[in-house]
Amino acid sequence: MKLITIPLLVIFILILAGCGERVSNKSTETAASAVPVVSAKEPTLEEKFIETKKKAEAGNAEAQLALGLMYEAFEYQFTQTGLIVSSNKATISKNLVLGTSGDTRAEKFKYAAAKNDGLTDSEISSYIGWAMASPWLVKSANQGNAEAQFNLAVMYVQGKTGIADDAQAVEWWEKAATQGHAKAQFRLGVMYEQGAGTAKDISKAMLWYQKAAEQDDADAQLTLGNRYENGL
Repeated sequence: MKLITIPLLVIFILILAGCGERVSNKSTETAASAVPVVSAKEPTLEEKFIETKKKAEAGNAEAQLALGLMYEAFEYQFTQTGLIVSSNKATISKNLVLGTSGDTRAEKFKYAAAKNDGLTDSEISSYIGWAMASPWLVKSANQGNAEAQFNLAVMYVQGKTGIADDAQAVEWWEKAATQGHAKAQFRLGVMYEQGAGTAKDISKAMLWYQKAAEQDDADAQLTLGNRYENGL
C-alpha cells in the first residue's frame, strides 16, 4: 500500500507543477499583449524642414543637400522667414514665393518683369527654387558630397540660375564621377563626346561610359552598346 501511495503522490505533485507553469506562461502572455504599442509621431512638413535647415546650418553635408533639393524640387511653399506654409503646388502664392528679399513690392515687380519676358508661373517657380537651392548645394558639394556635386552640375548645364556654364558642369561632374557616382560618370562621358565645356575626347567619353555601365547605369549601357555597334 505504501509503495503505491508514494508514486501517486509524486505524479500528483508533477501535475500541479505543470498546471502552475501553464498558468504562469498564460499570465505573462496576457500582460505582454496588454502593453500598448506606441508608434512614433510622424513629423510635419514644417518640422522636417526646420530640422533639416538646422542641421544644414550646422554644417551637415547631407542636410545641406537635402535642404537644397527641397528648394529645387519646389515641393514646399516658403514664406519670407523660410517656413513651410503649404505643400500644395497649385496654391503657391506669388507674393510669398517671390518674397525672398524682404521687400514684397520689389518682388512683385520682378515677378511682373518675368511675366513680361514670357515665363510661365511654373518656370518662374522653377528658377526661384534653383536660386534658393544653389547655395546649399554648393556648401554640400564643397564638402565632397557626390550627390550634391552631381545636382550642382545639372544646375550649371541647364543654366537654372542664369547663364548656362558647361565648364562648371564638367568640373562638378568630374568630382562626383571620380567618387563613383554612376550618373555623373555617364553625363561626364556625354560632355567629353560632345566637347561641351571641355575638349572633345572620345577615348575619355568611352572610359566614363564604361565605368557607369559597370555600375548598371542603363543610359550608359545603351550608349556604350550603340557606340560599339557604330565602331567607336
